[in-house]
Amino acid sequence: MKGLILGNSHVAALRAAFSRNQRLDLDFFAIPGGVGPRIRIDQGRLFSDQKLAAVHSNIGNAEVDGLDLSCYDYVLVASLGVAAVRADFSHPYRQFVVAGLGVPLDPDAMPLSADMVEIATTANIRQQAGIKAVRQLADAFAGQIVCATRPLPAVAKLEADNPLVNIYGDKILSFLRWHAETQPRIIRTILDEISSDITMLDTPNPTWVKAGSTPVEYCMANDAWHMNADYGDIVLEQLCDALK
Repeated sequence: MKGLILGNSHVAALRAAFSRNQRLDLDFFAIPGGVGPRIRIDQGRLFSDQKLAAVHSNIGNAEVDGLDLSCYDYVLVASLGVAAVRADFSHPYRQFVVAGLGVPLDPDAMPLSADMVEIATTANIRQQAGIKAVRQLADAFAGQIVCATRPLPAVAKLEADNPLVNIYGDKILSFLRWHAETQPRIIRTILDEISSDITMLDTPNPTWVKAGSTPVEYCMANDAWHMNADYGDIVLEQLCDALK
């Protein structure tokens, strides 16, 4: 079986894992961008629809020529969910704060119940380019579609000026546990709206959900939100188990 790993910057962890253990027959097509990948599918060929962003692929000239989807038995979309929360970007987790856990930083932010924050987050994710990519694949691709959720951040690596640290303070782990439980439920709901045939990979380890955090040994040295090849190894093993 031949597969395609399609996604944004989170594809890097999978490609790093693949480079040291090529146990699957894979191609890669990655377009940086926190809510992507932004793609279009035209007559069975997949192209980048992201201006001013390079395509990272093992296929020569893929940025111009695109990829023929009929060559693949399955596509893994990596990954879907809440984008990284950083000091210099707007974010729904800055706009909507779980009441009782956090204190809004931004003047137009508002405290809401956890249920209302989940509804607002669902609306945000539903319109992301990555979800739109899955919709296009469901319409145009005959093979298996597999989706991975965004990695949980490594809380120990969050910067001191990260908005989540400032909003939630000593309750940040309570918030991140809520996030870890809520994000997969949101993604599963949206994917089921698209097609009941889409496979979704679980968070790699259930203990990470309970902790609300990815262990620090699986993240990049200076980035709480992006993972390394060891994390990619686990996801590729999940992919092997999920293939039909």
